[in-house]
Amino acid sequence: MEGVSLLPLAAVVCSLGTIATSCGLATHYNHVPAYPQISMCGMLPPEKYVFSIGMTVAAMLLSAMMVVNHFRSEKLRGAAQPGAWAYLAGAHLGLGVSSTICLALMATVPVSEFPAPHVLFAVFFFALIILFQLLASAARLRDLFSDPKEIWKGVFMVLTLVGFVGWQSTGSSIAQYVAVASVMLHFAPYLFELRDTSLHLSVEGAGDAEQNSLLRDAW
Repeated sequence: MEGVSLLPLAAVVCSLGTIATSCGLATHYNHVPAYPQISMCGMLPPEKYVFSIGMTVAAMLLSAMMVVNHFRSEKLRGAAQPGAWAYLAGAHLGLGVSSTICLALMATVPVSEFPAPHVLFAVFFFALIILFQLLASAARLRDLFSDPKEIWKGVFMVLTLVGFVGWQSTGSSIAQYVAVASVMLHFAPYLFELRDTSLHLSVEGAGDAEQNSLLRDAW
């Protein structure tokens, strides 16, 4: 399947587009004050439906991208770094997928109805995704200051952390906007990294079954 490299772009556009649309609708219907917390833009209809569906789809796209990139990295690495590295790579993927599950749960649990679970899922999403980013940067430490893609990811990783800490410590909507935009823009360079990747479906045993059938016919 071609077009795998579009997964990062689709995730970024879907997430940021969903937030912009839901906040735009909430502002249009006077459901929120100026510079609202993003979660406030998913409390009332019609924006709550846009927010819930859009962020769930974004979480699925992000998770798919992480899985594809994991298997791509494992394929490129081969058996060159066995042992502890395999466990680290598995933990890295686990952190990433877990963060997207938290994102999807946060999107489907409105803050107006279930404030504590909604906030908890949001905090866990950021905590897990920041750990995911840190592990990815540590694995490519040699290229962190020379490869433009790694520099981009490093800058937005730091901005994600700064925005998240600022949001949690002050409750600032601006800090939240910085954290959300940065956490998604961090993945933009994967658009270029996955250009050499495509998915293929291989069905084992189909050829053998056909060959056995021909042999039986021959006898």
